[in-house]
Amino acid sequence: MNAKSLTIICCCTLIVVACGRVGQQNDNQLFVEANARRANVFAQVGGQESTLTPGQPIRLWVGDSLRVDEGGRAILRFSDLATVEILRQGDVQVRELSLDEQSPLVAFRQSGGTFANELAPSPQGTVRRLEIESDFATITATGTRFLLVREQNTPLEWLWAIEAGDDDLTVTAADVTRTAPSGTAYWIAPIGPPSQAISLDPAKVGAWLDALRIGIVQGEMGDVLWKPADTLLDTATMTGDVGPGATLALGDISITLEADGAAGPATYTQADCNQDNIPDIAMTNGRLIFDFRGVDGRVRAVDITVADVAEADSLEVLNPGFVKLDHASSIIQRRNDSILSLRSSAQRGEEPYHYAALTLADGCFLGISLTPPQEDGTAGEPRPAIPDQLCTVSAAGLNLRRGPDTAFAPPIRLLRRGDILVPLGRTAAGSWIRVQAVDDGSQGWISANPQFVDCAIPIGNLTTLAEPPTPVLQEVPTPTPAPARSSRTSRRWETPRLVAPADNAIFDAQSSVTLEWSAMPSVSQSRGLGVARRLLAPFGIDPFLQDDEYYQVSIYFSPAVDSVWRDVHLVKESSFVVPAYLNSREMTWDHRYTWSVAVVQRPEGGEGRLISPMSNSRSFYWELSPTSTPTPRPTNLATAIPTPTLPMPTPTKTRLSTATPTETRLSTPTPTE
Repeated sequence: MNAKSLTIICCCTLIVVACGRVGQQNDNQLFVEANARRANVFAQVGGQESTLTPGQPIRLWVGDSLRVDEGGRAILRFSDLATVEILRQGDVQVRELSLDEQSPLVAFRQSGGTFANELAPSPQGTVRRLEIESDFATITATGTRFLLVREQNTPLEWLWAIEAGDDDLTVTAADVTRTAPSGTAYWIAPIGPPSQAISLDPAKVGAWLDALRIGIVQGEMGDVLWKPADTLLDTATMTGDVGPGATLALGDISITLEADGAAGPATYTQADCNQDNIPDIAMTNGRLIFDFRGVDGRVRAVDITVADVAEADSLEVLNPGFVKLDHASSIIQRRNDSILSLRSSAQRGEEPYHYAALTLADGCFLGISLTPPQEDGTAGEPRPAIPDQLCTVSAAGLNLRRGPDTAFAPPIRLLRRGDILVPLGRTAAGSWIRVQAVDDGSQGWISANPQFVDCAIPIGNLTTLAEPPTPVLQEVPTPTPAPARSSRTSRRWETPRLVAPADNAIFDAQSSVTLEWSAMPSVSQSRGLGVARRLLAPFGIDPFLQDDEYYQVSIYFSPAVDSVWRDVHLVKESSFVVPAYLNSREMTWDHRYTWSVAVVQRPEGGEGRLISPMSNSRSFYWELSPTSTPTPRPTNLATAIPTPTLPMPTPTKTRLSTATPTETRLSTPTPTE
């Protein structure tokens, strides 16, 4: 074949191709018209790309494409079949145009961006079909309006049905087809089928799209329009068999127990790892894969509660494409377990979590939290899946004692309602528990009565501890009483007169308080004795107190608003230093102490009795500083103190050297131990 023949053949070929293209362009029924509404729109026609100027439409044919950069906007009109609005880095390629009389068809390839699609009804009533091949799915529509949105920073697509009949809009991925009626949305990932149907607010969708149309930057559709995940689960609701290779269900979360870990075959068993009566997953060389795709909500925070976490253990997260994200977990150590925590930031363009992987060399999985953000949108604090195994004081006041019995007196301190305690063990009967106070670290025993304390762990699950021996109170010997002398039975004392401190005096918390008073036998019975008493009083000596006579000092204080306690002491001198154990914030809520004195007779082997009237009451305050203002009381403590009822308590109830605070209750009793 000579050169002349080759030239003729080439020319004929070019003419045929050109005629075919012209024939297409002359067929007004088969075209796609592209119109740029803003800059940054590019058309590729016949293999060559050019910038599309707003207001100057061009026609695209099968194989041609249109590209929109960030901030651009364009409209495609497929003859009179469909209109597609392209926003935010969208890319469309025309695949097929068919005007078959039975089913006119528009098909195109869509990649990235935001697309608002509208398929117009046929004037002749024939079925019109729009097919879109996206990055992850195939969408088929017949007479509907819908959005197809690819997130910018996440391998995730959204299909949102704006107006669609029951069978007008379908999405197919991983051989699974779902129908999308009006008001329904689906997300589609690179792997797996479309999500379950999600309801979104149409008004929010419209506002989001309108903002894009005028060039306002918008967040990802899944963050703006979908609610944050809020899931809190322990292993109590877990279903399925535990073993290598098994898959369990924990609410809407699927958990796969991988057969092999980092160091070889894995072992899994069910065990109550934290003594809360809930079987957990104990593992050696274990690796759990959490699948969040069934969760209704965007997952950006994962908190997993584990026991026995080691330095080599880890929590990893993966995106919708099952690609590991470079996010480092933090570890929050608690008293009995730990929280492995991870966060993703939408503001930083980070991807949400669709999967997580927990690796434990020798530990337990206790529960999981998909934690929602705070009200201001910032990430929520790490949230445990199970409550910390603590106890909370529920009574107005509760004594912390050296041993599991009220005989261990005086108490170490008084606990207040709301104080947090760490349970350390229990008695064999479970009626007392040993605890450590969180605020100051003090340890002791408290009653386990639910009236007094509320524990997050069952008392029976605590370790049984050895009980210290119960102290024996030193009782006064009971010899055979001698006949009472008539002079003793008729002896009476005048009302003691309080000397110091002055009423409502205020003392610094570091100082001691000394109470002083004077008293003498009744003048009507022994005036001479009264004169002697006055002469010897400056020396602090009272020779007229007989062996069985004492000054009874009563100090009243309020550990809570609704209770009054009394601390009683029997002394021989006419002064008394208030015990230091009363000077603490646990002993009184208002820093106020009210005191009074009486003379009592307590013969050996006999009942105690008052032999003088009770003195008037005075108050003093132990404050943080001597200039502070006393806290006002709602009632007059002096009037609230009941008058003791004779006979006096037996000697075993009130000791001379070490007094035990005893409670005097008001009209509303407060339980204490």
